[in-house]
Formats: sequence, structure tokens, C-alpha cells
Amino acid sequence: MKLVAVIGYVVVMLGILALFNADAENNFLALAVWSAASLVIGWVMRDAWAVVLSLLALPMAVPFGYADQWLGSDAPYVWWLAMSTGAIQVIVVFAAVLGRLLYERIHSSRA
Repeated sequence: MKLVAVIGYVVVMLGILALFNADAENNFLALAVWSAASLVIGWVMRDAWAVVLSLLALPMAVPFGYADQWLGSDAPYVWWLAMSTGAIQVIVVFAAVLGRLLYERIHSSRA
């Protein structure tokens, strides 16, 4: 189950990086999908090491190149988005892991 979740999360990140490149207007949608995927991976993994998965976005963004190829800009826009959003997603994944552990603790004490 965890391996399937990790593979799904990596596929979602690749899709989001492509969406960042394809159209700057879709960035809000991409962030919403990535945040939802981060919550799911944190909930399913129940392990603090799951936060490392969010940091994989930066090396995954490298093949997409610079923003001038996609958006006509000089800055490495895709790398910047991957780095800044990946850092935010670390917090989201960690919050989901803590939420799952708290949920399990509450429900195990009731039994």
C-alpha cells in the first residue's frame, strides 16, 4: 500500500510540474492538487520520513528547464516553484502524519 502511494505521489508531482510549465493560469489548480496529494501521502504513510517525498520536486523539475522555454521569462520559474512549493508541502505532509497519529491515539484509547 505504501509503495503504491509513493508511486502515485511521484506521478502527481510530475504532472504538477508539467502543469506549472504548460500554463501559468493553472498554478492554483496545481497547488490544490499537490496539497491534496500531500495530505493523502502523509495520512497513508504515517511516517515522518514521508516529508522527504515533497523535497523530490526540485530534482524532478530540473529536466523541465528554464522558464524562458515555457513562459518567456529569464528566471528559473519552474525550479523556483518546485523549491518553494516543495517546502510548503513538507509542512502539509508533516501535518497529515501528525493528524493520523493523533487520530489513531484518540481512537485506540476509546477501545
